[in-house]
Amino acid sequence: MVLFLPGVGVFGPQAMKTEIDFSIAFLIASVFCINAVMTEIGLGAQIAEVVVPALRLGQGNSLWDVSVIIGFSSALSHLTIAPATPIVLAPLASSMSEATGWSIKAVAMAHNVGFSTTALPYQSPPLLIGIAMARIPVGALTRLCLISALVTSVLGIPLTWVWWVWLGVI
Repeated sequence: MVLFLPGVGVFGPQAMKTEIDFSIAFLIASVFCINAVMTEIGLGAQIAEVVVPALRLGQGNSLWDVSVIIGFSSALSHLTIAPATPIVLAPLASSMSEATGWSIKAVAMAHNVGFSTTALPYQSPPLLIGIAMARIPVGALTRLCLISALVTSVLGIPLTWVWWVWLGVI
C-alpha cells in the first residue's frame, strides 16, 4: 500500500485512474468469491458425488487414475481459467483420495499437473498479459500452447506416473 501513496513517487497522482489495470484484481476477487459460494452451499460435496464415480477411479490401475485426474483437471481449466480450477477441484480431493487410495497430497499434485497444462492462452492470465505487453500474435502463442499440451499429454503423464510409482507417491 505504501507504494501506491502519491507522495512516495512510485506512481503519479493520476496512476490509479490512468495507469493501473485492475482487471487482474477483479479476476482474483472473483476466484475467491467462487470458492466462498461453493463452500457455503456445499456444492463441492454434491459435485464429488457425481464426478468421482463417473471417472471410475480406484479400480486397480494407477496409470488410469493419474491420467483421468490430470485430464479432468485440464478439462475443467478450459471451463474456468487455471487460477480458478484449484478452487473448484479442492473439494473433490478428499473423495478422489478415498477412491484411489492415494493421499490428498498425491491427488492435489495430479490436479496441479492438469490445470497447469495450458492448451489455450485464455486459460492463463499471465499469458494474456504477456500477449498484450509483448504484442505476441495470439495464433503463434496458441500453437505453442497446443504443442506443449500435446507433449505433456503424450510424454508427461506417463513419465509422471512412472516417477510417482518409483517414489512411492501412488
